[in-house]
Amino acid sequence: MYLKFIYVQYPLEALVFLAFIYLAFFGLMKRREPHKVLELLVGLNILRFGGGAAALAVIGKSGASAFLTQVAVGDCVTAVLAVIALVLLLRSSDKALPVVLVMNAVGLLDILTSEAWIGHLELRGTVVRSTLIHGPSVGAALYSALHVYIFIFVARAKSKSKTTTATRTVPA
Repeated sequence: MYLKFIYVQYPLEALVFLAFIYLAFFGLMKRREPHKVLELLVGLNILRFGGGAAALAVIGKSGASAFLTQVAVGDCVTAVLAVIALVLLLRSSDKALPVVLVMNAVGLLDILTSEAWIGHLELRGTVVRSTLIHGPSVGAALYSALHVYIFIFVARAKSKSKTTTATRTVPA
């Protein structure tokens, strides 16, 4: 059964989370000011400190310490960038959106790298799961969906700021 492989599970889970967020929350998010939505989505990435800590906690007990080191570093760097981005968003800094984009790109790249690596380790037999669903991949899929929505709302915030700037500079 192909569903047991991360390479199949992760994209399907990400699509499910994208659809769920769209159906349950996108209408509400669209009515909000884009920076406020970004504050929430970026703030959720601060929780990735937990993923980094969990990876660090099991490094000594695992045969895949290089993989876990990559997960820990990626999650912690993303969380640090999320803290910086959130502070800049809350202060309405002009540097907020570029930092959000960097945080988002680093976070998504970390997830994609981790999922590719765990899939490779599974195929080699280095990592064996006792359950059909890989719990960390569910979290990765959720955060991947959040990253997609962050890109959408950064674009909305940029287009809104261009519109606001254009209306301010038009002489009366």
